Amino acid sequence: MVLYKNISLEQCKVVPPSLSGWAYAISLHGLLCLAGGVPCGILLYYCNAVRTKQQRTANASAEGGGGGGILRKTIGVVVGIAAAASMCILRPVIESHAPNPDIVFFGPFVACSFGFATFFKSCNAAFSNYPEGADKDLKTWLLWFTMLPEPAFSKGKLRGGASRNEVLSKLRDFVGKILALCFLLTLLIPRSPGYELMDASQDDIGDGGGGGDGIALGWLQNLMALHVNGFVHLWLLYSFASFCLDFSTLTNYILSSGLSMEPAFCNPLLESRSFTETWGTRWNRPVNLLLKRTVYVPAMKSGHFGRTMAAVLTFLASGLLHEYNFSIHNHRSISSDTPGGYRHGEITVFFLVMGFLMVVESHAFRSLPNRFQNILRGIPSVVTASMLTFLVAGISERYFLRPWIRSGFLETVAQMLPHLDCQ
Repeated sequence: MVLYKNISLEQCKVVPPSLSGWAYAISLHGLLCLAGGVPCGILLYYCNAVRTKQQRTANASAEGGGGGGILRKTIGVVVGIAAAASMCILRPVIESHAPNPDIVFFGPFVACSFGFATFFKSCNAAFSNYPEGADKDLKTWLLWFTMLPEPAFSKGKLRGGASRNEVLSKLRDFVGKILALCFLLTLLIPRSPGYELMDASQDDIGDGGGGGDGIALGWLQNLMALHVNGFVHLWLLYSFASFCLDFSTLTNYILSSGLSMEPAFCNPLLESRSFTETWGTRWNRPVNLLLKRTVYVPAMKSGHFGRTMAAVLTFLASGLLHEYNFSIHNHRSISSDTPGGYRHGEITVFFLVMGFLMVVESHAFRSLPNRFQNILRGIPSVVTASMLTFLVAGISERYFLRPWIRSGFLETVAQMLPHLDCQ
């Protein structure tokens, strides 16, 4: 089974980033923030301001004030639902303004990011699950409401200006992501497999006269291909998502006059020692924080759920969030007939499986003797993280990554970043 083509360096040419693609992405993001995020934020700020300062102080908690106001809660939830739903309605219009077919994916990607972020922050505002001090004044509120990653708060106020080391570290990470994406694009542009051809090759091997051994060999070859492709595509998705959030962080430094920002990704594919660490503290911290405020913390405070069930509910919410995202930016991969096409509900099951793996891993590790725990802790994090990534690369490729690739994600990234085209 041939999965990849040979690359001839003599045929390689440097492909610069598309200026029209960048103009499309930045103008769309700015328009959504100014025309959608700011008005929603102002409305919810003044709805929230009906509470007196004494009430806010009395109800303050680690994540913000609590309770109060059926009308305020209703308005917050309705605003959030309207913002999210509007992105589904506007998707065709947004796609129609793309400067070329290869960048079409990025418009819906930006739109659904705005949609889910506004939904979660509107719910946080409705139920007062925002950072303590975010409602100090309208400017502070809008900085929190419209920015992702959001400004860092500490002890009821903005943490203050970002240090020189923080800014330089973010710049270094940003340049590192560009270099990583250049390498991955050069590797993948001529090699990214056609998934229908992979399915067909598996059937051909199974029908090819090799008996049981031929079927077994074909199955193993396809399984290995699935994991290898998943491993590389996970790196591509991580590099691009963290690149986007690093770009947003650097932009937020400028727009906020240098305020310190919450972290984006914390090197999950090289430093994670467990699935718990990956999902809990390293992968996509802005979304992690939104889910924690909206689902995990309220579930724990309700008294009806323990840590395990609260974590499972959070993974369920993450799955539903990604169903929303996929329906917008991966809609071209949704199919009920094509073998291997994405079907509604698969991504929710995928995240529930990830949550189950995290829970099982945590219980299994605690049951090990201390000697074995110390041996596992002594393994270099890059080895552990790579093994964990490869372990879930197959299921990630099939149920999480394929819809991205089949919807034009790879072509869009190639439009945004420089790379070598060796086709």
